Amino acid sequence: MMKTNYLFYAIVLAVFVCGGSRLSAQDRPAKERFTPEHRMEIRARHMQERLMLDEKTGEKFVSLYKEYLRDLQDCRKEPLKGELTDARIKENLKKELEMKRSVIKTKEKYLDKFSKFLSARQLEVVFKSPRRPSARHFRPHCGPGCHHKEPWRHAVNR
Repeated sequence: MMKTNYLFYAIVLAVFVCGGSRLSAQDRPAKERFTPEHRMEIRARHMQERLMLDEKTGEKFVSLYKEYLRDLQDCRKEPLKGELTDARIKENLKKELEMKRSVIKTKEKYLDKFSKFLSARQLEVVFKSPRRPSARHFRPHCGPGCHHKEPWRHAVNR
């Protein structure tokens, strides 16, 4: 009798879990996609908050930072696609170097513009901030008192 009760409860629980996940998946709205302009606005506002700028300086910064992001975006070019022959590889390398030169020129141009109203430390944040978090930001911390089950697998040999 006890075994059948446990079996009955297990089946009922499984039905609720499976059925509930299907219902919640249907209720979700479609994921909102941001336009490049909107993403640029979000990045600029986030950087403004990170620099802790007042309203007047913040507005100047946001407009100039969006202009800077657009110019950086214009510097980046796609490599040639198709079969990678020796000539095409060489051409891609030359285009990549040209792109890096134009990025450096753009950064130098905006360094002068930003330095009119930002401090040196703020400039460092603007120009050295990573575009995307790298994998090292998500590595587990394994030091004294590591809480992982197998800390020796995560520890860095020094």
